[in-house]
Amino acid sequence: MKTRTPYTLLIFYLVCTSIITDVALGDYNVSYDFRNPERLPYRTEAASFVRDSTLYTWGGRGRGGGTMNSFDGFYLDSNTGELVHTTIDSEEIPPSAGSAAVLLPNNNRVLFFGGDQSPSWGPTSIQSASMYIFQYDFTTQTWTSLVASNSNESLPMNVESPTATLASNGKIYIYGGQYTNSTEPAIFRTAKIMWIYDPEINYFSSVSVARDVVDGLLGVPTALPDGRIVYLSASPSEPGQSTRRLRAAVFDTNTNETSVVELNNSEVTRLYWKEYEYGFLGHDQRTIYYYGGIYHDRSRDRAHNTLAALNTDDWTWWRPNISTESVFARPRYDFIAGVLNDSYLLVGLGRSEYTWYTQFDVLRLSNDSNLNTSTHEWVTNITSPVLLASDQSSSLGKGTIAGIVIGAVAVLVIVFIVWKWFDSVKAIGSAIYTFMIWDPRTGEPRWTEVSHLMNKIVLTFLFGAYFTYNIILVLRSPIATTTLTKAVPSVLLPEARVCTDHSDTRYLVLRSQTDQLTEEQFGELATIRQLNLTKHYPYFTTSASGRMTCWTFNTSDYFKVYDYQSGNNSRIKLAFGGISQTSSNDTRIQIELYPPGRNPNQIIYNDMEQPSMTDDEIQEWRGRDLDDIQGPNKYSFEFSAYVAISYQIQKHRYLKSTGWNNVGFLQDYNEVLELSTSFQSTTGDSAMRNTIDIYPMSMTEVTLQEQKVHTLLGALGAVGGLYSLLVAMDCLLFGTRPKSPWGLIQRFSIWRAKKSLLDHLYNAFGFLGRPIPYIEPVHDRFEDPAGGISQTSRRSIDDPMISEKQSADSAIKTDDDELRRTQKEVQDLQRRLQLMEAMFRAYYINDEVFQKLGDAHDQVKDTDYSEEKSLFMPEALGSIRRRKDTKTSPLPAHRASGSDDEDLSESRAESTPLAHG
Repeated sequence: MKTRTPYTLLIFYLVCTSIITDVALGDYNVSYDFRNPERLPYRTEAASFVRDSTLYTWGGRGRGGGTMNSFDGFYLDSNTGELVHTTIDSEEIPPSAGSAAVLLPNNNRVLFFGGDQSPSWGPTSIQSASMYIFQYDFTTQTWTSLVASNSNESLPMNVESPTATLASNGKIYIYGGQYTNSTEPAIFRTAKIMWIYDPEINYFSSVSVARDVVDGLLGVPTALPDGRIVYLSASPSEPGQSTRRLRAAVFDTNTNETSVVELNNSEVTRLYWKEYEYGFLGHDQRTIYYYGGIYHDRSRDRAHNTLAALNTDDWTWWRPNISTESVFARPRYDFIAGVLNDSYLLVGLGRSEYTWYTQFDVLRLSNDSNLNTSTHEWVTNITSPVLLASDQSSSLGKGTIAGIVIGAVAVLVIVFIVWKWFDSVKAIGSAIYTFMIWDPRTGEPRWTEVSHLMNKIVLTFLFGAYFTYNIILVLRSPIATTTLTKAVPSVLLPEARVCTDHSDTRYLVLRSQTDQLTEEQFGELATIRQLNLTKHYPYFTTSASGRMTCWTFNTSDYFKVYDYQSGNNSRIKLAFGGISQTSSNDTRIQIELYPPGRNPNQIIYNDMEQPSMTDDEIQEWRGRDLDDIQGPNKYSFEFSAYVAISYQIQKHRYLKSTGWNNVGFLQDYNEVLELSTSFQSTTGDSAMRNTIDIYPMSMTEVTLQEQKVHTLLGALGAVGGLYSLLVAMDCLLFGTRPKSPWGLIQRFSIWRAKKSLLDHLYNAFGFLGRPIPYIEPVHDRFEDPAGGISQTSRRSIDDPMISEKQSADSAIKTDDDELRRTQKEVQDLQRRLQLMEAMFRAYYINDEVFQKLGDAHDQVKDTDYSEEKSLFMPEALGSIRRRKDTKTSPLPAHRASGSDDEDLSESRAESTPLAHG
């Protein structure tokens, strides 16, 4: 037996439930053009079937109770996973609700049986006695009304909401529903005859079904491959029980006999008397799955969103596994459903006990052969590889292959760079090692550098942790809004839509004027249009009749409202004319205000562009308008009331979702006009009835500007401060280290840039020759790879015997005391100079540029420059000669050559020369 919750009982719950379910439940929205007047409407009692992985639906009943003849299709796009909505022309057939659809085996023809063609809930007039049969042919794209070949006496009477099932023998079995040839309550119109329709010969025949079976038959038939059709049936009411158990009524098409099977485990699954659910056969061809439906008990009706399974081998209920990561599907009944691509259960439209739906839910079905361990999942997005799950293979996807190729190319590029510029890479690694890891100073024990290394590790960890913390703050930064106000002499006027459900609309008009301009004068600046509601019909929850008449109001771009003290267009008045000011309290008015240039009615009704509104915003507004969701600037009041609405137009500068806005300056904004209003209604002065006053709250220009609390520049400031603090701490504990005058550009230059640096360094200083200070010792005896003073030179300096022997050896060479004194002075000077260089190199200077000068010398040798040519570079000689007295004669060529013994006399030629490194 089919019962209906009266439409009027749904009004109180409608808005609240729509909001709650949208927050808590998953959503698979339909892709459509919001400007299309044939937008997917709310609908129940629609016939549905699946053809070529597309769920089709025809007919149904709208929220107001009227029947429909819309023919729509829904399929999942294999490239994007988007749910796509298509329409098929069906204007040539009458609207109908509660038909049953069957797709014939040729996959081209679909038949629709029965249905109610009355304009509201339940038949309002006696309709045709014989069953309606409509056929649509996908090949020819034509509709046909069929008439069975039976005689009039053997034709079935027309019914609403029958079940029609295509059995394995090619025949269609029709059962149940409510007769439409009577206006009596549904309980007295229930059909209890099984009809068999043969589509090959267009002929009906009937089969008798046992009375105890048909009394509780609930519909939801599922055909098995062996010719049986399984119906769910409610058990008879038993004394002391508030619920009726579910049973299975099995009709065998081979014998035309019906048997009743008791189901096991019903109490565990809590499956009792449910109606209007959907059943489909699993891939094992033995398990029947049931989803949704409405459960009747003595307190109220309750819609369900549960999935249950019935094993037809042992007739046992069990609960399929649903992924814990799934979203929740909406509880609904009287919906459309179908299995697409053998992998997805698509559920849409329908209603619950509180609200109506246009949203869809998609259940990804598991293809696991073990039904006890298989897990299904409700999804909100499907991508191409998952969508085509039935055709998947073990081959890698395109994205995986692209990732592997890119990774391999990146590895090859890195290997090539390391091989091609090995010296540069090695130098970079060496510099990092020296700077970051191990850099002991000459003259200090090893434990100081080990302690320094441990300190650097700790400080580096602290710095890295703080740096990461600041980056996370930037990426997750909240947004603060700053309010800026500026006094102005005039402000813009908002746009509005005004609707009423007044019963007499023959002379009803909406008028407008200001406190300075008459209706005729203001009519040249303002536009009032009555809307064609066939494009979009707003839902009015508080309307008693449901009939609406609407207008839009807007002014020219240059019209502004001034301060009320000026008396110059300080307020706008909207008033209804053409009718008496007094009206029934059942008549109401609804007004919604919009910022200038953001009126979606202009797009939907008047085909005008609103550049500041996105498609998503318009689509969202239209959905809320169809549900009568209360917005911030939407008000409803009695027809005879006086209403005052004050407003404030504000400019809201929203930060765009771009990476640049994380930086902290020159942010990229999306500027949107917004509106805030205040509403007041009264039924006082009769002269002000049916009037709406609109005026500004204040004469100010308000700007709301968003800004991120944490930005990259702010993070760099904080990180830089911590870095300075850590460096100061390191210097306090272990002293300072000399810094190089070269930066990264000079240090890590390559190719011609590096050669150019060395050439210029050599041209400026190379004429002075070698040894190079701090890099090469002043004498061979001081040479030490560690950069200090060699042990041999230490012994020669500290051991008097060695010094005397050296002095004796020198005495043997010459008897000239003056020469010995000169040699001793030179040795003392060398020791002093070497000590100074070693100390400076260890504690006071960075020798990097000196090392590069040595590299420049080596480069000059490699390029086979003559030393005479390199030492007489005009740039170098000019800088030296300018320092000498102008009376001094020019340097001889052999003095300018930079040899190590140029300052010694001819007799010193036999002494040991200085090292050239």
